[in-house]
Amino acid sequence: MNRTTDAALDERRAAAPHRALPPPAGALAGLRASIESWCAGRLWQVRVPVLLFFLFVWFSHARDPMYQSYFKGINLGIHELGHVVFGRAGDILGALGGSLLQCLAPLFAGVMFARQRDWFAIAFCFGWLSTNLFEVATYAGDAVVKRLPLVTPGGGEPIHDWNYILASMGWLRATEEIAAAHRIAAHLSMAACLAFGTWLLLLMMRAPRISNASPAFTPNAPPSHSPSHSPAPSSPHSPSPERASTLGRASSRSATGTRSPRE
Repeated sequence: MNRTTDAALDERRAAAPHRALPPPAGALAGLRASIESWCAGRLWQVRVPVLLFFLFVWFSHARDPMYQSYFKGINLGIHELGHVVFGRAGDILGALGGSLLQCLAPLFAGVMFARQRDWFAIAFCFGWLSTNLFEVATYAGDAVVKRLPLVTPGGGEPIHDWNYILASMGWLRATEEIAAAHRIAAHLSMAACLAFGTWLLLLMMRAPRISNASPAFTPNAPPSHSPSHSPAPSSPHSPSPERASTLGRASSRSATGTRSPRE
C-alpha cells in the first residue's frame, strides 16, 4: 500500500510542470538596485579621465618601484601624522603608525562614501589605497639596504621605520617577502578600483537619461471639465424652468377647483 502511494506521488510530481522559483531579494540584489539607481542620469564622460589616470599610475608603479604619483604629498603628510597618533602606544607601534595610518585613511574615506552611497568615490578610494601600498612596499623593501632619502618633521636624525620594526621583531630576513605582500595587495587594490569604476561607467552609459522637462502647456487651450461637473444636455422639447413652474401652478389650481359629478 505504501509503495503504491509513493509511486503515485512520484508520477504526479513528474507530470506536474516545473515552476522556476524567483531569485531571493537579498542584500546583494538590494545593493545592486541601489547602485543602478545611483548611476541613472550621471555623466560617465567626466569620470573616464579618473580611471585613465589610475591606469597610468598602475603601470608606472609596476614599471618603476621608485615612482611617485601626485598622491605622494598627501600620503607623506598622513604618514607623519600616524607617528604622532600612535606614538604613545610604544616604540614599535609608533614606528609602524606612519605606514598604518596612510593605509587606513583611504579605508576610512571609503566607509564614509559608502554611507553616502557615492559608489564611484569608493572606486577612487581603492586607487588611492593602492598608491599607499606601493609606497609602503618600497619602504619596507628598503629596510636592509636603507637607500631611500628620509625626512623627519621634528628635526634630528631620521629613523628608518621598517628597519627599526623588522630588526626589533627579528624579521629582517623576511624583508623581501613583506615588501612583495604589500606590492601584491597594491595590485589587487588598483585592479578593484579599475574594475569597479569601469562597471559603474557601463551602468551610467546604459541607464536612461533623467529629463527635467515639464509637459508642454498651450495657453489658448480650452479648460477641460470633469464629466461629473458637466451640465446635462437639455432636450429641445423640455420646457424651460420658468414655464415648468407656471404649468405646475396651473395644474394645482385645476385640481382644487374641479369637483366630481357624483357630489
